[in-house]
Amino acid sequence: MRPAQVRAGQVPIAPRWSPPAPCALFLWGDLAVLVLVGVVATLAMHCTHRLGWPFVATTVLGMVAAMIAQMLLAFAVSPLLGSIESMVPSMVVGMTSPMVVCTLHLLGCESTWPMALAIGTIFGAGTQLYVRLYGRACRHRFARDAARMEK
Repeated sequence: MRPAQVRAGQVPIAPRWSPPAPCALFLWGDLAVLVLVGVVATLAMHCTHRLGWPFVATTVLGMVAAMIAQMLLAFAVSPLLGSIESMVPSMVVGMTSPMVVCTLHLLGCESTWPMALAIGTIFGAGTQLYVRLYGRACRHRFARDAARMEK
């Protein structure tokens, strides 16, 4: 289609649907929740590794503590942010960020408090970035598929 044809009214233009722009407060809220979950879960694992117990016991206890903290935080924000929107990404953060502390422990590098805070923050922010980029890619694919179906 040439622009001249469109201007002349020869080709009907289908209106494009675009999703509403998300509220900045919800974006910052999602980020804050994921960072908080990452920090709390990583600190829970860090604290259990500081007990000096056998590795398997500290890992199991740390994961139980991290998942309880993640669930409580996700349930606390679910009325505001939505249950699925807060539970699924926070579960990923709550499981993966504490495992970095375990991996460091296996490699012989004991994590410190600032390191645990940084790990939780990085995993929370990284998950938020991944969710946003994945959502954008899905919207792009859906729009492309809708355009193909119109033809």
